[in-house]
Amino acid sequence: MWIAGICQGTICPTPTNRIPSCFSEGKRQSLPGALLLASSDTVYFSTPELVLQLDGRIDNRTDLSSALDLPLGASLSELLKCAWRHWGDELPGRLIGDFSLAVWDGVQRKLLLARDAAGVRPLHFTFTPHGITFASLARHLLQLSGRLARPDEERVAEWLGGHLHLSTNTFFEGIQTISPGHALVWQNGRHSIRSFWNPLQTPLLRLRDSREYAEGMLHYLEQAVHRRIPEHGLLATHLSGGLDSSSLTDTAARYLASQSRSLVAFTAIPASPLDESLFCTRFTNEAPFAACVAQQHDNIEHILVSNHSRGLFQTLDRFTDAADRPFLNPPNAVWLLSVLETAAQHGAVTLLDGVAGNFTLSYHGQRALPGLLIAGRVPTLSRVAFGLHRHGESWKHILANLTQPFFPKAHHMLMQLSGRKPAARAIAMGASLEFVKKFGYFADTLRPRVRGRFERAEILTGLELEQYLSIGRTVASIDDVIPAMDRDLIEFCLSIPEEIYCQDGDRRSLIRTTMKGRLPDMVRNERRRGLQAADFLPLLTAELPAIRTELAQMEQVDLVRRAIDLPRLHRLVEHWPSAYHPSIFADYAFALPRALSMGRFLRRMEEGSLFSTVTSNAVS
Repeated sequence: MWIAGICQGTICPTPTNRIPSCFSEGKRQSLPGALLLASSDTVYFSTPELVLQLDGRIDNRTDLSSALDLPLGASLSELLKCAWRHWGDELPGRLIGDFSLAVWDGVQRKLLLARDAAGVRPLHFTFTPHGITFASLARHLLQLSGRLARPDEERVAEWLGGHLHLSTNTFFEGIQTISPGHALVWQNGRHSIRSFWNPLQTPLLRLRDSREYAEGMLHYLEQAVHRRIPEHGLLATHLSGGLDSSSLTDTAARYLASQSRSLVAFTAIPASPLDESLFCTRFTNEAPFAACVAQQHDNIEHILVSNHSRGLFQTLDRFTDAADRPFLNPPNAVWLLSVLETAAQHGAVTLLDGVAGNFTLSYHGQRALPGLLIAGRVPTLSRVAFGLHRHGESWKHILANLTQPFFPKAHHMLMQLSGRKPAARAIAMGASLEFVKKFGYFADTLRPRVRGRFERAEILTGLELEQYLSIGRTVASIDDVIPAMDRDLIEFCLSIPEEIYCQDGDRRSLIRTTMKGRLPDMVRNERRRGLQAADFLPLLTAELPAIRTELAQMEQVDLVRRAIDLPRLHRLVEHWPSAYHPSIFADYAFALPRALSMGRFLRRMEEGSLFSTVTSNAVS
């Protein structure tokens, strides 16, 4: 499940009192210059000269075996050993799957660390006076290296600025992460980091018939789902009312039915009915949409989960401790914990999650217009633009979409004149604008691209998806997996021309075409998006006394006072709304809970109670 190690140029002592408890019954190899640790369920190979550790799943074992002239039945550890000896440092680029990898070559006194292309498995490292120490989780690394948990202020500013995580910094000073699709090599006190995967190297796919794109999408969707279904044990899915989770659940159910196996699907619902007319283009109760998907399959047990089943702050502490970071959307944590715990009670070992699908499976084709313009494809551009207007988009929005990548500064000025505030992302996080400006995160740093595939490729590397696996394993012993971030699926989706995702101006048209005849039309043709934790206001209202107490405690922490707009939070609490209105959404659904999440995280770090919910010794 987890891996760790200490590597240095001299004999490596075994700091028994600093080894996290999750490795107590696992594998331990002490070699000249290295101590390697792995929990009992990792892939592990060791000789006096070589130790190889892998947490994850490798999907292209057949191709690797063929390239190495190995029998198809070779064990994964044997396969990886031969692959390392054949390809050496190039090994990570040959692997397709979800993994974190560590290889210690005792002959060359060299360490290689690598993470999968999508970054769904965590892997951290820190440099020490004598060498390098690494671990899957930051909390394990803090204990193993003997470092105190101190905040990294630049990473805090990046998060509060609402930016993607494109650096190697973590929330802990001196602790870094291996970026998705990258490998680190350390040898003789020197290190290098390089990328081994670039999805943009995949050429654009031009097909005569647009229906062929849908056939290809279905193939890669099925492959991504099938790869993540466990050979043994119950599969669970998070089934919302949207296209991504519905497509994943339908695909999994069809595959499992052929094996006479079942699955359990969970849908989060508001604790009490809400007035959907107040939520404009969103629907607040996803149960009817999820139910019509589940009812198509006899092998799906459908379970509804309330969003008010437990306390907010207790849940938040468990999630932040498990993920080694603040949780971005605290109201969602309550129902997500209920889903994970209920799934575990049913015996599920894996949960299929639809997160990130809006950048691959159900991408909306946001950058189709500027791409068509620069390519000189005016007739197609006109057809898409008029189609967008026909489907409800205003000409003002269409024009802004078309020109934004070419004139970003002018676009921002026009947005401000129309009411959008500068640093809108930071405002939505409850941040102190002075603090985020100090570190350069005041304005949007992600420049809109003319071609959407370049923008999506950058976004996909900064989503911090490893937290889902960490949370699932820590709170419920379940692997929370993300089929939409399958490497082959990402490459296929980025090879599709942008306009195919919004044929004739219909956003997300490709996934609708792909799932025709598979998903109910009620789900497939719904243009609104579901709103998870739509009952955030009742949830927060029930916690109002605890919120006041937390704000008073946050006031005592210097970094919190500098990083978070506490006066604004106090005003929001003092003028608490008695009922929901669209005008309060940004403040109470985003700014207040997100600022509380960060502030509480920093406060608990300073007082030494961070990780206290994980286990009694705070490191497993």
